[in-house]
Amino acid sequence: MTIKWITMLAALAGLHLLQATPVRAVRPNPLLTPGTASAAGAADVCRPGFAQQMRAVPESIKRQIYSEYNVVPQRGERFEIDHLIPLELGGANDRHNLWPQPFAGTWTAGQKDRLENALHRDICHGREPLEQAQEDIKQDWIGAYIRRFGPQEGAANGD
Repeated sequence: MTIKWITMLAALAGLHLLQATPVRAVRPNPLLTPGTASAAGAADVCRPGFAQQMRAVPESIKRQIYSEYNVVPQRGERFEIDHLIPLELGGANDRHNLWPQPFAGTWTAGQKDRLENALHRDICHGREPLEQAQEDIKQDWIGAYIRRFGPQEGAANGD
């Protein structure tokens, strides 16, 4: 089902789909980015260089993601096309796993990277199952961050 059909059905049902906007896109829209895992297992993701092999996202896909999210970075705004389920945790290099994440604001790409690195270490040391880490970050990466590191300034603002 295409995004246009999902949007149309939601409008008919009286639902308002939140459009991500610059600097407020701290969580991906689950209709656009539900999160997709690859078939990789824990042994795969813990192999040195695993994520680097799959890192490249074509510019055409990046433009498509920005367009779907109605994000047009203005001068001085910085985003990255991020994997909701990170490659380091077996995320797929697929458009349903990609979203524009800001570098500025209350919950940033840097904070998500910190969480991803901690989860990767725990998986590779046998302290957390890969599937659980994938699900936690997919469902609510900010909640997973708070559970691991404690609340940050963004939590008080309801972001």
